[in-house]
Amino acid sequence: MTDNEIIKALECCSNRKMDCDNCPYSQAELADNESCAERMEEDAITIIKELTEENERLQDEADRYKRYYFNHEYDKFEAEVRADTVRKMQEKLTKEFDRLHKNNFMTPEVRQWIIDQIAKEMLTEIDK
Repeated sequence: MTDNEIIKALECCSNRKMDCDNCPYSQAELADNESCAERMEEDAITIIKELTEENERLQDEADRYKRYYFNHEYDKFEAEVRADTVRKMQEKLTKEFDRLHKNNFMTPEVRQWIIDQIAKEMLTEIDK
């Protein structure tokens, strides 16, 4: 029986009139001592099990997709944050070096101190 035929049979049997004339199982070949109701119940159970398995498989697939999508989006976000942090550091360093160069205060030690200070500042910003 097809899924639709089993559904139709369940509808026929669930109705108080017992509409056997329209039931697909009324013409089904049954094994000795097997009632149409028993066959229908077995077929319905089989369908429910198959649909449950398919639902679980689809849910697992959806969960895998969600995890992949989340990880992919998180990786993109993390890369954007890093790139933004580097751009900010470059801008700060450029401004500070230009200012110090104009005033003739730039020495290797001062340059390294500035880089260290800005790096600390940027790391604090990333950790927020």
